[in-house]
Amino acid sequence: AEDGIRDYKVTGVQTCALPISMQRACALGLMNNGKSTLWISTLSEDDQAALSIVKECGALVEIDNEKVEITSDGILRPPKVLFCGESGLSLRLFSMFIATSIDEIEFTGTGTLLNRNIQPISDILSRFGKEIILNNGKLPIKMKGQFHPASG
Repeated sequence: AEDGIRDYKVTGVQTCALPISMQRACALGLMNNGKSTLWISTLSEDDQAALSIVKECGALVEIDNEKVEITSDGILRPPKVLFCGESGLSLRLFSMFIATSIDEIEFTGTGTLLNRNIQPISDILSRFGKEIILNNGKLPIKMKGQFHPASG
């Protein structure tokens, strides 16, 4: 059998125990072609940052007191600059997903995220053909160039 990702479809209600991380669930909702319903009790600032990114990338996000609904066609349409708030997880998740679908983008943030070392993100993306521009290993991070999957 070959290694790699295969096409598959998940139907019905899928339940997972939190904390899977609402941010991860938001990223999956963005990549899904259809509607994803996430049942919530509260939304943290990091969750809100992830939802903002999902909206900016083209998905419809509806929030009420008990759930978040993300409707997407699975195609990422990010703007030229994405703001991650203080969410390091959102930066790591969405920078990797988006690097595969767009030739040029910049990620920014605020607060403590501005002081974090993001060199590891740069190192990984560089291996896949992205030209990375950092501010001494910190945000903002600018990515340019085609994403080329590793061979062998």
